[in-house]
Amino acid sequence: MTAYAADREGDEVEITPSNDVDWFVLDSELIIFQERRQRLVTLDALSSFVWQQLWGERGKDSHPRTTIAATAAGLASRFGYSTSDAILFVKKCIEQWSNADLIGRGSPEEVIASPRSSACNAKTVASVCSQFGSYWVSGINVYIEREHSLLAALEPVLGHLPSTLIHKTFAEVSVKRKGGKLLATDWSGHTTVLRYPEEVVAWVKLATLEAILAARPSLIAIHAAALSHGDDGVLLVGSSGSGKSTLAAYLNAHGYALIGEDVVLLNPNLGTISGLPFSFCIKEGSWTTLQRCYPCIDSMPACTRPDGKRVKYLQPCRTRRSLPSFLLKSIVFPQYDTRGTTQLEPITRVEALLAILSEALNDQHRLTRSGFRMLCQALSSGSVWRLHYCDLDAALRCLESLQTSLPESRFKPDRSSTSSPEIRYH
Repeated sequence: MTAYAADREGDEVEITPSNDVDWFVLDSELIIFQERRQRLVTLDALSSFVWQQLWGERGKDSHPRTTIAATAAGLASRFGYSTSDAILFVKKCIEQWSNADLIGRGSPEEVIASPRSSACNAKTVASVCSQFGSYWVSGINVYIEREHSLLAALEPVLGHLPSTLIHKTFAEVSVKRKGGKLLATDWSGHTTVLRYPEEVVAWVKLATLEAILAARPSLIAIHAAALSHGDDGVLLVGSSGSGKSTLAAYLNAHGYALIGEDVVLLNPNLGTISGLPFSFCIKEGSWTTLQRCYPCIDSMPACTRPDGKRVKYLQPCRTRRSLPSFLLKSIVFPQYDTRGTTQLEPITRVEALLAILSEALNDQHRLTRSGFRMLCQALSSGSVWRLHYCDLDAALRCLESLQTSLPESRFKPDRSSTSSPEIRYH
C-alpha cells in the first residue's frame, strides 16, 4: 500500500506505512498498532479519513484509492474545507505520522522476536509408567502420580478431561512424589519442589499454559472464559473476583458448552478460539448461589488455594474443543454486585480491546500484528457489553437476549477527540 507526495523539486516521493504497523477500524474508529513499540494509536475523524484514503480500511480489506493531492480534495469536499487548508492538514498528518515512525519513505526491517526453544513431545518416564494417571489439555499431556493425596487434589480439576492416548500432544508436564517431596517437572525439564498437594493445582494450570505457549508461540492467552451456545460463542472477560467463573458455571449448566474456564487461547494463524477447559473454580461466596443447578456442591470437598481462598471445583457438564472467531457473537465484561441490579451497559470495542490487552500474554510477551488483527476481527464480529449482575437468572436472560439482537442495534459512540495511548503488552 503506497501513496505519493510531491517533494520540493516537484517529483513524487513514495510514502508507506512502516512494516511493523497494522491498522483496523472498530466502531468507525481507526486503531493503529505499532508492533516494534508495542503501542496503539487512535485518530480523530479527520485524521482517520486521511489515513484510510491513503492506505485503505484494512478491517474491510479495501485498497488505497488516492494520492495525497486527491486525498486533500476529498477532505475539502466532504468536510467543507478550502483546498489550501485541506492540503495543509494532510501535510501536517504526514509530518506527524512520519515523526512517530508510523510511515516513511522506507520501511524498517520486519520485527523478529528473539528465538526461544519450543516445547516438544519428549517422552518422560511418566509416559511409559502405569503408576501415572494422564490427562490431555489442549495439546499438553499432564501426568500425575497415582498417589492418594495428589489424586484427591487434581481429580476434581482434571478428572473430566480425556486421556492422552487418543490426542496429538505437543509437550508434557508431570508431578510425582519422591522421598516425601512433590516434584513437578515442566515441559523444559525443570523440576520444582512443592510442599502441599493444594499447590499442585496452581502449578499444573500455570505449567500447562506455559507449555502451550512455548509449543505454539503465535497463540495469545486471555484471562477469560469462553462458551458456545449452538453456533454462537460468548467471551466472558474479567479478572479474579469479577464473577466470571460463577457466571460461566451457571451458563454451562443451562446449555452452554465450555471452551475455556479461566484462560482462552486465540490462534491468529487459524482464526480459532480455544481454551483450557479445567473445572470451574468457585469461591466460597458463590457456593450457595450455584446450589440449585449444581446440587452436589454441598457434599463436595473444599480446598484452600495458595492465596488462602477456599474454593470448590465444579466439573463442566459439556465442553467444546474450539470455535471459529467469526462465530463469537458477544464479548461480555461481567461484574458481580449483590447490592446492584442486573443490566447490560454498552461499551466501545476500543475500550474492550484495551481491557483485553491489559491482561493478555503470549510466549514472547509481545503482541504481533497477526494477533492484533485477530483480536480486532473477533471484536468486530460481535457486540461488546459490560454486565452488572446480582442475579444469575437475570444475567442468563440478558445474555440470551444478545443472541437475538441485531448487530445494527448495538451502541455506537460518537467520538471526535484525538488520543495516542501507549499500551504495554504483558
